[in-house]
Amino acid sequence: MSWNVRRTGIAVILAGLTALPAALSATPAQASAGALWLGQHQNLRGSLWLYYDNNSNLKNESGDKASSVHNDTEDAWVLFEHDTYQGRRYCIRSGQLINDLHNPAWNFGDKISSVLRLNVPHCSGWPTFN
Repeated sequence: MSWNVRRTGIAVILAGLTALPAALSATPAQASAGALWLGQHQNLRGSLWLYYDNNSNLKNESGDKASSVHNDTEDAWVLFEHDTYQGRRYCIRSGQLINDLHNPAWNFGDKISSVLRLNVPHCSGWPTFN
């Protein structure tokens, strides 16, 4: 499997990923060590953007384009609707995978504009994806 990798700031865009289950059990798990994955389409298909630290404005990278998310870090992350950590927000726990952010329970697909790494493993005090 070949990978198109392009670095933009702290995000890494991996294009051409279409078979997530096989990919997660092989090379990408090593390539992503400790990253928050935002997927362009449901089930982490299409372009992937990886984040390792806070980003207050995703506009030039994955801003308002993510339809799925996987937290492959030991920390919880908060995903915000607007840049500079504003608007609606949801916390994603370590190891959690949300295959469809468009789910009516959240209606958060194509709305993530900033991400905040909490540096703790829990979402205490933050609304979560249930």
